[in-house]
Amino acid sequence: MATFGITLISPSGVVTESVDVENKADFKQLVGSDGTHYGAITYDYTQPFSAKGKGNNPYEVGVASNPPEIMSGKIFISSAKKTTKNDDWEGWEISGVGYPHVT
Repeated sequence: MATFGITLISPSGVVTESVDVENKADFKQLVGSDGTHYGAITYDYTQPFSAKGKGNNPYEVGVASNPPEIMSGKIFISSAKKTTKNDDWEGWEISGVGYPHVT
């Protein structure tokens, strides 16, 4: 899992405080009847992620039109939350899954 520092996304005053991305894949092994390992393959690569920041939330649920720069492929945002507090700037949080091999 990687965390990346504060980045100004756009001139609209939106600041990203953190982005966490995990790289995952499933795998299948080929094992003979005698227990010998003959090989393995990985498939279903995914990148579950979450991000949070301050300012107006620039993200909506669905296919991301402006995903975090460190991700590629198709990115789906499954949750977009807005937060407000009396003593802090308006904030936002998003989470979802990226599919790096999908165009």
